[in-house]
Amino acid sequence: MKKSPELYKTKMKQITRVAPWLITMAIACLCLVFNGVSIVDISYYTIYWIVTIVGPGTLVFWALHGQKNNIIEDLGFGAVIGLTLEIVAWYILSVMGRQEFIRWWWVTIYLLFVLIPSLRSHVRINSNKSNVSWWWGWAICFVISN
Repeated sequence: MKKSPELYKTKMKQITRVAPWLITMAIACLCLVFNGVSIVDISYYTIYWIVTIVGPGTLVFWALHGQKNNIIEDLGFGAVIGLTLEIVAWYILSVMGRQEFIRWWWVTIYLLFVLIPSLRSHVRINSNKSNVSWWWGWAICFVISN
């Protein structure tokens, strides 16, 4: 069975959009490994970053701003908002003398989205389409690597 040129073109477009991010992550991991950081530590930090920073931050971004057609941009804004929320939670809990709870601040964000039905409507990813040119990811990854 012969594949259509349209299917091939679509798959290649998807690969060219994801490849720069995967290559950048692979290079960053290789640099860390060559400098003595274990794969286990890299894995733990990656899981921490995704679950406790990017996840809650992206949910808050979607609730406040809505979704764009570019998931990478949403995740980037989510990371910034997640870090900001973590700093605010740290400050509030420090003032209250309850620093031991800082490691669980992100659970409150997830609970809010689970318990409040109107917030759940913001969690759906609207589209697979991206309004960003294919070269944009490559350019950003080049800037990051320099």
